[in-house]
Amino acid sequence: MKGIQYKELQIGSWDCLLIFAMGGTPEDAEKLTESMFESRNDQITNNTETIAGEIGAFHYFEGFKGGTLWIESMPKTPKTIAVLAHEVTHASNHILGASGVVIDSVNMNDEPQAYLVQYLMSDFLDWAWGIDSQKNEENA
Repeated sequence: MKGIQYKELQIGSWDCLLIFAMGGTPEDAEKLTESMFESRNDQITNNTETIAGEIGAFHYFEGFKGGTLWIESMPKTPKTIAVLAHEVTHASNHILGASGVVIDSVNMNDEPQAYLVQYLMSDFLDWAWGIDSQKNEENA
């Protein structure tokens, strides 16, 4: 798991653990998911499921609320921020679905998803950009 940085986010109202990860490879993120979740819960016996693209992925265990949201690099460009939004949507759908929340966009009952996506995007960007500003201060 060389070069991967991560942060744990416990979402109390959803009883969910989400790992934000950046850097490394998709395989590193999958290994991180396995090590972080298996060490906390002996009920997890199945392999991780992965929804992955080239520069972002969401790794999770079926039937367990939570997972690892991974992106390859610092979200600074429109493309990398859009990839983050894409992966956050997967994560929010997993969390809501595992919590029994039904999203009904036809009847405009998608506020739980919208608020969770907003919360996760904001938290991830605060964390990632905080790392970036620390690096800039160290290099000044």
